[in-house]
Amino acid sequence: MPLLEKFLENKSIRQKLIYSNVLSISLAVFIIASIMLIHQYISIKHAIFQEIHTQTDIVRDASAAAVAFEDARTAEETLAILKSASNILEAHLLLPDGTVLASYFKDSTVNPARNFHRKHNNATVEEISLTTIAISKPLLLRENPIGTICVIGSLESFYLRLGWYLITALAATGVAFLLARLLAKRISKSITQPIDHLIAITRHITTNNDYATQFHVTTNDEVGHLSQAFGEMVTEIKKRDLSLQQLAYYDRVTGLPNRHCFEEHITQAIENGERYGTHCALMMIDLDDFKLVNDTLGHTMGDLLLRIVGEKIKNTLRDSDNVFRIGGDEFAILVENLDKSPAMANVAKKIIHAVSQPIPLGETSVCVGASIGISYYPALANSKSTLISTADAAMYVAKTQGKNNYKIYTCT
Repeated sequence: MPLLEKFLENKSIRQKLIYSNVLSISLAVFIIASIMLIHQYISIKHAIFQEIHTQTDIVRDASAAAVAFEDARTAEETLAILKSASNILEAHLLLPDGTVLASYFKDSTVNPARNFHRKHNNATVEEISLTTIAISKPLLLRENPIGTICVIGSLESFYLRLGWYLITALAATGVAFLLARLLAKRISKSITQPIDHLIAITRHITTNNDYATQFHVTTNDEVGHLSQAFGEMVTEIKKRDLSLQQLAYYDRVTGLPNRHCFEEHITQAIENGERYGTHCALMMIDLDDFKLVNDTLGHTMGDLLLRIVGEKIKNTLRDSDNVFRIGGDEFAILVENLDKSPAMANVAKKIIHAVSQPIPLGETSVCVGASIGISYYPALANSKSTLISTADAAMYVAKTQGKNNYKIYTCT
C-alpha cells in the first residue's frame, strides 16, 4: 500500500479516481476469475477422470469371461472397443499371477515390453502424473477376483479444455479491464469536471479581478456544494469590494463620486485629450450661504441640503456628464468630448436657477445660491493642475462679484 500511495501522490484527482476504480474492478475480476478457474479445474478433472473410470468399468465387465477362460483372442477383441475412446493410451488384462493376457495400445509404435506395473491387486489403484492417469481395478466373476485390468488414460483433453477456459477467462478479464477503464474515465470526468470548472473560474477571478463571474452548480453532491459555497463566498467578496469601492470613490452623504474619483476622471480626460485631440470643460461650484444653513439647522439638515442640491445639479446635466462632490459645499462638473467652441454658459445658468429655488428642509425651507467657475482644456489650460486652478480662480471671481453667478476664466 505505501508503494501505491507513493505512486498516486502526485497524480491528479481524475487520475487517482481512474487508477482506484480500475484497480478495484481488476482485483474483483481477478478474484472471480481465479475462483471460477479453480472450480473449472476441479470440474473438468472430475469429468475426465469419471470418463476414464467409466470406460474402464465397461471394458472390465465385458472382458471378465475372457480372462476367466484365459481366452487371449477374445480379450484382445474386447480391449479393441477402446479405439473409440480418444483419451485411452493403453489397457492391459492381467491374470491373477500378473501375466498379461491381452493389451491395447493406441499408438502402435509403443513397445509392449516397456516397464509396466503388473502386480496383481484386488483393490482399485489410481496413479496420477502430469500427463496421464493409471487405473488398476480387479476383475470379478461372481464376486471372485479372476485378474486385473490396467488402463492408462491421457490428460491431454483435460489441459486442452482447461487452456481454452483460461484463454476465455483472460479475454473476458481483458475486456472487463478495458470497459472498467472506459467507465472509470467517464465517471472520473463527471466528478472532476465541476472541479476543473471551479479551478478555471477561480483563476479567471484571480487574473482579471472579475467577481461578476457566474457559478453554475450542476451537481447535488459534495462538489456541487463546494461550488455553491465558493460562489456564495465570491458574492460576499464582491459585495465587500463594492462597499469598499463605494467608500473609496463615492461621497457618503450625497452618493456622488468624490474627490478621489474626480481626480482619476480628470486625469483620464486630459490623457484622452492629448491622445485623441478631444476637448473638455470643468465647472467648479461653491454653494452660497450653505454655512448659515448648516449652523442654524444642524448637520443633519445640512447633509440633506447637500443631497438635494447634488440631485438638482445632476438633473440639469446629460447622462454622459459627470458631477462630483469634492468636499464641504463644493461640487465639480466634468464635461468631455466638447466641440472646439463650447458654450457652457447655458449649463451654468440652468444650475444656478435650479439650485437657487427654495428647498424644503423639514418644517421650513431655505434658499442657497451657487457660484460657478468655468475653464476649458486645452483652450485655457494645458494640464490637470492648471485646469483645476483656473476653474477655481474663475469661481472665486464669481463669488466676489455678488455670488449666485458664474464666471469663465480669462487669461487677463
